[in-house]
Amino acid sequence: GRTLIRTRTGYLGLAPEAILRGDFVVILLGCRYLIVLRPRNDNLYHVVGECYIHGIMDGEILNKRE
Repeated sequence: GRTLIRTRTGYLGLAPEAILRGDFVVILLGCRYLIVLRPRNDNLYHVVGECYIHGIMDGEILNKRE
């Protein structure tokens, strides 16, 4: 399932129910979707799943300066 989230910068989206505070939503080069990553203790990341963030899915974020 999915859950409603709000990013630190105020964007709303849908993410896997397993998402936790401190996970990262990232854009990976060559990937069609945003990905939720969870930091591990060994400088690696666990892929939680894909997500949708309203306002950045079609490259809109690339034109903004925050």
